[in-house]
Amino acid sequence: MTPDEIDFLTTPEARELIERHISGDPARVALSLRHPHAALIASQVKYLQRARTKLPSYYAARCIIPPLAFEQSSSEATAAHKAYTGRLCIDLTCGLGVDALAFSHRFARVVAIERDPALAAIARHNFARLGAPNIEVICMPAEEFIANWAKAGSPVNTACDTPTGQSHTATKTPSTGGTDETDEIISVTGSESCPSKARTGATRGLAESPDRATHATTGSQTDMSVNRSIGTGHVGNERDAGAGYPPAPADLIYADPARRGADNARLVLLEECSPDVLALLPTLRNLAHAVVVKASPLFDVDEAFRLFGPRTRVEVVSLHGECKEVLIETGPHLAEPRIRVSLPGIGEAEFARDGRRTSTDTGSTTARTTGNAYSSHTVDVPEPNPARYLIVPDVALYKARVVDRYFGPEVRLTSTTGYCFADHVPAGLLGKAYPIAEVHPFRPKVLKKLFRERGIDRLTILKKDFPLTAAAIAASLGIREGGTQRAAFTQIGGERLIFLLEDEETA
Repeated sequence: MTPDEIDFLTTPEARELIERHISGDPARVALSLRHPHAALIASQVKYLQRARTKLPSYYAARCIIPPLAFEQSSSEATAAHKAYTGRLCIDLTCGLGVDALAFSHRFARVVAIERDPALAAIARHNFARLGAPNIEVICMPAEEFIANWAKAGSPVNTACDTPTGQSHTATKTPSTGGTDETDEIISVTGSESCPSKARTGATRGLAESPDRATHATTGSQTDMSVNRSIGTGHVGNERDAGAGYPPAPADLIYADPARRGADNARLVLLEECSPDVLALLPTLRNLAHAVVVKASPLFDVDEAFRLFGPRTRVEVVSLHGECKEVLIETGPHLAEPRIRVSLPGIGEAEFARDGRRTSTDTGSTTARTTGNAYSSHTVDVPEPNPARYLIVPDVALYKARVVDRYFGPEVRLTSTTGYCFADHVPAGLLGKAYPIAEVHPFRPKVLKKLFRERGIDRLTILKKDFPLTAAAIAASLGIREGGTQRAAFTQIGGERLIFLLEDEETA
């Protein structure tokens, strides 16, 4: 957007035009509205309509929404899941500001850095409409801000092992978050009692203990437990770029590096993205108690530990069965490498990287075990009816490579990439459970005749560890994809099988 377009969108005239057409067809608005900015109004109508689900607060406040920034932004649901709290948060990649807005509800002060002047101006305007006076927007490259802040601030040395085994001069924050060798699950919390999803210190936050922790923050004492609100004062948007820098250290530095190049090509390597957080990482660790980097949903979990070192927690966030984010958190508060799987509003599970399960939050149920009771049994050979239920683990469990560690011994696995089977629906399941109606060998001619006799001409096809595509399966069976009836296709012990399923059940 140009400065003139941004200026126009802030006028009462533009607001009135948008409101008049907010429920209309954007294409018709562009063609029928006789106005010099008809296309701009139509574009805002289009993206506000799309924001109604993804960014409901932005829709309600009738914020300005640039199309590309909208496509690249977090949803409000995933942003709200980042339940860190503290005194000061630095967001190095403001963009549309969705994450900064979520942080503003839990931090006394948020400083949002945006290198693009147009986006910075839009973010300031939107934050005012959204009622977020404790967010400051500074327009400059993140690299420049960090370099200047490192000189102007008072960095604190926080011990955090680097991937090469070197470490910074340390003043470690005391932590009580280590796991007991005889008690593998440290804590269980329920989302029903924590509607904001702020967790106790043992399961989320910048200190592993829910107790008050003292940090070198220019004489102040900061409560790092995420289930308390910290700081009641608000800092306005009075700061201009270059007017000074907040005192270091921050409680959190957050970055969501741009994964598109100048020609809009998708960038794969983290060091290719902007800003290059790997190059900045030693300085970031010196300026904050914790650093969180949002990576692509395709980012490899093991690669995260290789790049960020052992004091790292990797969190895979799934929403509506789709992997949305991989969050890489690093800092001295993490005593060991950990992996977390999170389904906002549903539940989560956390594991030490060495395989121990350390915590569970299933929203309404509790699970507690000792030893290695969570090592699952494997289905080695095909059975006529292996269990009552076919279990489809959530995609985040597959992404984090913890399917075999998540379930108890009552759940049998076909493989770490396949389906699971159980005689009852596991409590607090992160996934879906379907009662098995019938099991048949995958013999297309026999199945085609069976479906014809039963009048089955459509199936919603689920498949794992199966060599054919869904389209090829449908063609071989003479059916179409879709409909209310489901069937799962997989291989067990080398035999191809089809499971005819009933409607999904919950525990």
